[in-house]
Amino acid sequence: MSIPDRLSDRIAALGPLSPTLARAVAYFDLNRVAVISASAIDLANAIGTSDATVIRAARVLGYGGLSALKRALAAEMAARSPAQDLQTTLDTPRDSLSCAMRDGILAGLGYIERLAAPQAAAAMTAIASQLHHANRIALFGMGPTAALVDYAAQRLTRGGRRVITLTASGAGLADQLLAMRAGDGVLAFSHGAPYREVDVALSEAARLGCPTFLATDNAQSQLIPRVQGHIVIARRGSHRVALNTAILAFIEALDIGLATLGQQASIAQLQRLEGLRHALARADGLPPSRKDKP
Repeated sequence: MSIPDRLSDRIAALGPLSPTLARAVAYFDLNRVAVISASAIDLANAIGTSDATVIRAARVLGYGGLSALKRALAAEMAARSPAQDLQTTLDTPRDSLSCAMRDGILAGLGYIERLAAPQAAAAMTAIASQLHHANRIALFGMGPTAALVDYAAQRLTRGGRRVITLTASGAGLADQLLAMRAGDGVLAFSHGAPYREVDVALSEAARLGCPTFLATDNAQSQLIPRVQGHIVIARRGSHRVALNTAILAFIEALDIGLATLGQQASIAQLQRLEGLRHALARADGLPPSRKDKP
């Protein structure tokens, strides 16, 4: 499968570079998601050079600066299909099936490490601190992300939080949005280019005065200026299939953070859950109800 790669084309057209510029350009090529989400100083630290060199490397490649490079990479990644990303992943030479699966694990661990970095950790803390004061937490996510939203809803409900989910597409979302009230806090999961549904959901939240937060893999997302806080969660490497490892880690970290902020409610809810489980276990010996009979 032929996959257009504008950055690689620009790199191939370059003449001789100084060692520092060559190192920066090579880093851009191999760590495209990191380039999109990191600052010039963060990239300089990762490459082992100065932030001025990072910006100069972006300009050497023909971009107006680092911001222009970020926008171009984000647009290119958004335009790719899942099939293209999977093909690139499968085309990577490996010795065995075990190596292929191990690569997936190591990639996921790398994404989690980025989530544990100071900037991401601060973003998570801010989101948890503000959602703690919401009457309810509204979780938005569409398509495959809806399954992650359902998982997050179960975890947070067990932790004593009142949760509603916004996972329908098209006109079905309108009915779900009717449940949203002033005082709710909204956490939207939106990856790549935003759908119209997230636009409408955030607009309705703004109308109601609800604080809104965004979890995205796109550091250049046009939704960021519209929310009170956001976190960038890596899901893929350079032209690789998307993994949800770090999103699951974020959901579980958020659950722990909210439980820490509301310990009594969390413990009481889990005790209630345990009581219900015991009641169901005791009921196993009872005769089936009419509804259960064949």
